[in-house]
Amino acid sequence: MNLPFPTHLFLLFISPVITVALAIYAWRRRATHGAVSLVLLTLALTEWSLGYALEIAGADLPTKIFWGKIQYVGIVAVPYLWLIFTCQYSNHDKWLTRHNMALLSIVPLITLALALTTDSHGLIWKETHVNRSGDISTLGVLYGFWFWIHSAYSYILLLVGTILIIRSIASVHGLYRGQSIALIIAVLAPWAGNILYLLGLSPIPGLDLTPFGFTVTVAALIWGVFRYQLIDLAPIARDVVIESMSDSILVLDAQGRITDINPAAQRLLRLSAVETVGKTAMEVLAPWSHLVERFRNTQEALEEITVNEGPDQRWYELHLSTLKDRPGNFVGRIITLRDITEHKRAEEQLRQLSHAVEASPVSILITDIHGTIQYVNPKFTEVTGYTAQESLGSNPKLLKSGKTPPEVYNHLWETLSAKHEWHGEFCNRKKNGELYWEFASISPIMDPSGNVTHYVAVKEDITERKKNDAELDLTLQQELVLGSLLHLGLENAPLDELLPKILREILSIPWMSLAPKGGIFLVEDQPGMLVLKAHQEMPPSLQAVCARVAFGHCLCGRAAASRQIQFTDCVDERHDNHYDGMTDHGHYNIPILRGEKVLGVIVLYLPVGHQSAKSAMPFLRAVADSVAGIIERKRAEKTLHNQNEYLSSLHEISLDLLSRQDTHLLLQTISAHAASLVNATHGYVFLAEGDSLVLSATTEGFTHNLGAREAQPGLGVLGRVWESRQTITIEDYETWGLRDPHYAAQGLRAIAGTPIFAGDTIIGVLEVARTDRDNRIFTPEEVGTLIHFAQLASLVLDNANLYAEAQHEIQARNRIEDLLVQSEARFRQIVENASDIIYRTDIEGRFTYVNPPTLHVMGFASYNEVIGKHYLEIASPESRHKLKRFYERQFLSQETNTYYEFSALTTDGHEVWLGQNVQIIKEDDRVIGFQAVARDITELKRAQNALALARDQALEASRFKSQLLTKVSHELRTPLTAVLGYSELLEDHSYGDLNEEQQKVLDAIMRSTRDLTDLVGELLDEAQLAARAVKLRETPFSPREIARDVESKMAILAQKKGIAFNVSITPDVPATLFGDERRLRQMLINLIGNAIKFTHEGSVQMRLYCPDKDHWAMEVADTGNGIPPEAHGYIFEAFRQVQGTVARGARGTGLGLSIVKQLTELMGGEISLDSEVGKGSVFTITLPLDVS
Repeated sequence: MNLPFPTHLFLLFISPVITVALAIYAWRRRATHGAVSLVLLTLALTEWSLGYALEIAGADLPTKIFWGKIQYVGIVAVPYLWLIFTCQYSNHDKWLTRHNMALLSIVPLITLALALTTDSHGLIWKETHVNRSGDISTLGVLYGFWFWIHSAYSYILLLVGTILIIRSIASVHGLYRGQSIALIIAVLAPWAGNILYLLGLSPIPGLDLTPFGFTVTVAALIWGVFRYQLIDLAPIARDVVIESMSDSILVLDAQGRITDINPAAQRLLRLSAVETVGKTAMEVLAPWSHLVERFRNTQEALEEITVNEGPDQRWYELHLSTLKDRPGNFVGRIITLRDITEHKRAEEQLRQLSHAVEASPVSILITDIHGTIQYVNPKFTEVTGYTAQESLGSNPKLLKSGKTPPEVYNHLWETLSAKHEWHGEFCNRKKNGELYWEFASISPIMDPSGNVTHYVAVKEDITERKKNDAELDLTLQQELVLGSLLHLGLENAPLDELLPKILREILSIPWMSLAPKGGIFLVEDQPGMLVLKAHQEMPPSLQAVCARVAFGHCLCGRAAASRQIQFTDCVDERHDNHYDGMTDHGHYNIPILRGEKVLGVIVLYLPVGHQSAKSAMPFLRAVADSVAGIIERKRAEKTLHNQNEYLSSLHEISLDLLSRQDTHLLLQTISAHAASLVNATHGYVFLAEGDSLVLSATTEGFTHNLGAREAQPGLGVLGRVWESRQTITIEDYETWGLRDPHYAAQGLRAIAGTPIFAGDTIIGVLEVARTDRDNRIFTPEEVGTLIHFAQLASLVLDNANLYAEAQHEIQARNRIEDLLVQSEARFRQIVENASDIIYRTDIEGRFTYVNPPTLHVMGFASYNEVIGKHYLEIASPESRHKLKRFYERQFLSQETNTYYEFSALTTDGHEVWLGQNVQIIKEDDRVIGFQAVARDITELKRAQNALALARDQALEASRFKSQLLTKVSHELRTPLTAVLGYSELLEDHSYGDLNEEQQKVLDAIMRSTRDLTDLVGELLDEAQLAARAVKLRETPFSPREIARDVESKMAILAQKKGIAFNVSITPDVPATLFGDERRLRQMLINLIGNAIKFTHEGSVQMRLYCPDKDHWAMEVADTGNGIPPEAHGYIFEAFRQVQGTVARGARGTGLGLSIVKQLTELMGGEISLDSEVGKGSVFTITLPLDVS
């Protein structure tokens, strides 16, 4: 290969050397943005220039072709790398993605491959030859198709890069002007050489000047690098640092003209760079002329300034600094404006936040990472009681109470250690020792690196909320307990079975802190006596002591007597009952009340020292009310059940009695059933034989209690029943003074006897008796049962007698059958002639049989009108629903007997009330219908309504009477006072002397006026006492002074009647007592006045004495007419006087003794009367002895 080296190739070989040096220089500053792409570009230029120089130096065609192909490495790389460099230089790096760069490299790579293989396809060079021009020879080629594609592509890349450089130059101001000139030369040189080559204007024909143009580009870049530090401070640095700054920057020259301005300043001034560069600061900053004037001669400054007013006001930090050249000469100033508006607003928000924290209604404290308190707000000091000085530097542990579970603190530190916010509750202790609850939110405060520097806690006092929650929870638990009690009360079980369950439910209440011990007492048949009905963990000794407790005795009795809950935290003197093994304990004793009636007492045991909570008493009262409801319901159910049992028993007894045809056995059965029905120990049947009653049957084993077997009319219980034809009951036969002396009283207590009738004739007496020692008398219900059973016994005896007669008269079988038929008819007649309604229905409730009383009561004319009707058709519309529900329940529950009262309508529309007992009729355990026995209770209902109406009318009449008495008394008093006043003036001769006749008239007037005045006073007293309006005025008084005063007033009246009046006081009467002196004097005058009025000869005695240590008495005795026994019952009633000769000639209203009695009772005393006609009377007022 021949490579000659003429002198004109010197320039081509210099260019690669320079570009290699520039590449090395740029590589050393490869950290600068764009330096790497510039290194690669200069290396590509080096390869292209060196290859081209070697092509020119080649002497033959193969050498030139070889180096011509080698050049294509640089030829295809230069446009590609030029575009990458210009993108980086002009800050368009975002275009240079891997995807885009790969796409841009496709055409260069294809071109390079085609160039190296062009000999085989001619796509780059179709033909090659050597062109000679003087001593220069070049490679001449005829270009193929792909060469032009490559050229167009390369020119496009060069053009895009050039445009980017020009746009970058257009945006460069001031300090970057030298760099701009170097870049312009570097850009235009390759284009100039290429244009000259393409136009054929090259000074050397065939010589491509493009590599020489790139040599000029390299020279320009060297100039930019060394003169203007193109690599060190490229415009991209300015763009990134200055153009993207948020601070506004203006550069002024020495004359105050703006030479450069960044986009932030343009946005601030709302002016572009074209509108500002070259103008003076005074022109551009005209809106802020005061600031320009202020800083005109200032070289250095750092201040805060404000721009605009109101909502548009903004704050800036002004930094003014000078610009000097290298010798230090002043060339201008740089104005930097930093927008600190948000910072200022943040400061204001921080100030407001600080104020809000200080005034916050919740506690806020801040600690360091070691838990040392560094800040507390005023609310914290208010809540905890610790001052800020006491809190700062301390640890929040000073608030720990030990009441917060350790798990809460463990979870707290686990959460904070994970740099999360924690929420939870603490029970803390204040400085004064008081416990309180707070809800806390504790958050970590972290620095920019994510390290925790502090903890902030926001805490709300939730003590009141916790208290309310606890009260609500307690209320819900109380409702659950009451609901449980209500559920127990609905159980289908007797009261005796429910009471232990109820007690167990109450004792298991968790928040009451009860001991598992207690009992329930009920009042049963003996008033004022509690009977232990249920207990838990009560030892036998205690059960024996507390089996029966009287009202007022021990704590439970006191609870019953006072109707108040009795609480004690330890047994004291009120605990009357003691037992073996008794230890200290507390008590709740809760009375079970229904209105004013005491049903029983619940006794609950407590640990010693138990403190009763405020909410305990209302809750215990509610528990007692629930238990009272259960007791009443169960007792009502028991009463209804007993009544059903009674009717069922009566039905069975009827069948039993009707089945017995032997008279003696029948009488024995009657006596046994009679005793059983009323819970008696004895039953007797006496039948009439001539003029005597003869014992015919008795309960087995009790005949020894009767001393005789006959009774005479009018003697004893039997004789009086026979004679009076009425039922008689005796409470205690042993102490009854009218018993038949022929009959012993051996252990008999309560006795009841009722006649047995056959039509209107008494055929015997049915008697029952009890021998128990608890004084259980026969109740009205039991007496009524006995009377009804006697009626049944009468019918059965009549039927039995008929059957016995038939047995004697008829021997033949047919006759016996006829009598049996007659007996059956008689039984049917019993039903037909019974006074009660008896009917049957099928399973659907339709009548299949009714007896005549049913037709009579309901107004039906015949059976056909009733048979087939539904039982609800006779009920009134308003009672049908409840009636239907009641008997549906009986059917579903399979209750054998029930009792129900409802209103029915007769055929003519009249309402009647029926009380009926209904039995289920079964056949082979299958319900086939119902049978009922009903009774017309309309009159009973009317009597009850009339009684209620009469009571209301009596109350209204009493109120009207009191109002009338008060009004009339007041209307009379005024004129009477005037009449009496004028009469006294006449008596004092104020209007002149009176003759004897006038004096008599005046005496009569004054006497009548005083009588009327006394009457008015008594009427007023009676009205006030009836209205309960009298109030006693109790003060200390001397009973002896009262006696002397009354004696002086009443002695005159006694003297006028000519009777003696004596006053005596026993020494045991205290000198001073406490009471209403005026009313006491009124009572004495009233009694003494009556004694004088009704005593015509003899004497009247007044005596004050003390009958015992707790009372004193006023006694008034006379020797007057006396009061008959029949008047003793009404003598103290208002407006009642003794009738007849005893009171003849005595005037009065009948109010005096009534007033005395009412005043005595108002004072807590009592008045008694001991009188006999013709011997006088003794009235004694006994009052409590009060010396307080």
